[in-house]
Amino acid sequence: MKTLIYISLILISGISVAQNEILTEHEWELEYIELNGETYYQPNNEESEYPITISFYESPLLEGLFGFQHNLICGNAYACDLEFVDDNTFDLPPCIITLAEGCSIIENVNFQSNYIMIYQEFSTPQTFGPFNYTLTTENDIISLTITNSLGDSATYSATTLGNSTQDQISFTIYPNPASNLIYFKGSKIKIQNFKIFNINGQQVLQSAFNPATGIDVSHLTKGVYFIKVDTKNGDLMKKFIKN
Repeated sequence: MKTLIYISLILISGISVAQNEILTEHEWELEYIELNGETYYQPNNEESEYPITISFYESPLLEGLFGFQHNLICGNAYACDLEFVDDNTFDLPPCIITLAEGCSIIENVNFQSNYIMIYQEFSTPQTFGPFNYTLTTENDIISLTITNSLGDSATYSATTLGNSTQDQISFTIYPNPASNLIYFKGSKIKIQNFKIFNINGQQVLQSAFNPATGIDVSHLTKGVYFIKVDTKNGDLMKKFIKN
């Protein structure tokens, strides 16, 4: 049975309507964490196929009360309540984490531990709040950065493109992570052009798409990127990692 990390839920109060809508209408995919001055990316292996995500939610019973859930590596998950201090700050109540079992690949264990350390310690209920969060939007990418009281942070992203467009255009990027060339597979729609953006929303490449040659990303620096494709049915954003 896959591990679950349980944290007691005590939903606590409010946030403005505008921030509510932005935070709760997206599932946020982790891009990287910054801990003790070092930047860490989620490992890519058979145990870590999907990105860590967080989802903010409002209590179905009590309006204006919130929590958020982290979906981690190896099927692990934990949820915690949060108290919004203002439009850009929240705090966490003391939480106790219980681990039943962990990932079998050590790099996943280490990364998952570092990720949780952005929010709290393992051995005690101490949390590292208050947490400041910032939202920025550029080129259909919304970035969310959560920074704890020690200056450590986790950066997430979401896309503003609707699900209807994504349902019409289905494809995957391979290989991912990539070192030199990337290709698309599974698309039934002709992709006409593409643009590549870095994690800060800055465009780093734009060209017409040629499926025979793939896309050369060898000149890009290591990190997380987004590729936006243009088709007759609309646009779609996908994420890939350059290693």
